[in-house]
Amino acid sequence: PMPTPEESARVSVLRWVLALAAAATLLTNAYYLRFLEPWVPRTYLAVLLIATALVSHLGLTLPRSRVEVQALAQRAAVPALLVLIVATGFFLREWGSHSGLPQSYPSDEFDYVNRALQMIKRGDFNPHWWYHPSLHRYAAVIVYVVVFVTGVTTGRWQEVGELAEEDMLYWGRFVSVLAGAAAIAVAFFLARRLFGTRTALVAAALLAVLPGAVTNSQFNKPDTLAGLLALLSVLM
Repeated sequence: PMPTPEESARVSVLRWVLALAAAATLLTNAYYLRFLEPWVPRTYLAVLLIATALVSHLGLTLPRSRVEVQALAQRAAVPALLVLIVATGFFLREWGSHSGLPQSYPSDEFDYVNRALQMIKRGDFNPHWWYHPSLHRYAAVIVYVVVFVTGVTTGRWQEVGELAEEDMLYWGRFVSVLAGAAAIAVAFFLARRLFGTRTALVAAALLAVLPGAVTNSQFNKPDTLAGLLALLSVLM
């Protein structure tokens, strides 16, 4: 049945309330959602609130019959499995990226961090070091700047000169973690184009848990990003 004008008005008001709440959450860093901490982190509440606002504004509705439920399940099965596989791969990579901190077992990790920090401290975005592709270094610089600005707002640092390699070693690894997780999704789309959806899900699942791929995604090195770009080049 079609909704009445009164029902439509109430739904419209609810959507705007959710939109305003989501905007306030983003602007205040979820400050007003702290009332359930430490039992429920405010980050979870913020994600739930913003997702609800997006769903309401996109006009998505819940299925009302068994046929609609089955149709929705069929459409959502593959995306849901892909999200689960990528999330699993991301968790495995991020979990292991804390190993050894604030020290590093691979000796050249500190060299990568130092080169990127020197670019920031000098204000010179020429790496002056071309033994490896520079895209990873520029990506690390962007992440370091974001982390530094966030740290300044919380009082951790006062100036760029205070940054040390130990402060940014994890965040350099985080670039590889993101690249490794993205490679799982790209591998799925590439395998689906070549062999079909089922094979693509198997390929993504294997890449998500493959020990060598997981390990390489936990180091601050350009290897994982280079692998992601290789997959993208084949896909494109």
